[in-house]
Amino acid sequence: LGVHRDDMVEDYLLTNTAVDLVGRAPSIARQLHKMTGRVAFDDAVVAFLGVEPAYLEAAFAEVGAVPRIQVETHTVASACALAARGVGVAIVNEDLARAYLRGQTVLRRFTPGIIHEYAFAVSSAVEPSRLADAFFAMLPPLEPSPVTGG
Repeated sequence: LGVHRDDMVEDYLLTNTAVDLVGRAPSIARQLHKMTGRVAFDDAVVAFLGVEPAYLEAAFAEVGAVPRIQVETHTVASACALAARGVGVAIVNEDLARAYLRGQTVLRRFTPGIIHEYAFAVSSAVEPSRLADAFFAMLPPLEPSPVTGG
């Protein structure tokens, strides 16, 4: 069940091809400008949404970790279910994991802390719904970005 490091990096890099970032960048940049009033250049959008092997390596190196992945899942629910059955430890978003606590499964804070950042993608071809507009209005303003300059 072990995952080789090369396979882990290859899977991580699939983020770059899961969506045509270069092709979608202009519409994403327009939508970001419309939502925030800040100019986002196409190259900055691609850089922001894309990944590089060095990002993953740097994250592991920063904490001195050598990953030994035995099982990988892409949902909090299945990660928590596997941990509850004694398969191992699940590193998941604490807020999302609370819904899946059962029996003797416990949450422990991970050190160093993991920052969860989210991006919201919306269509540039369709106006956001009133609910989406209300949600975006609740978000804090974006801080200036060294990537976009905005």
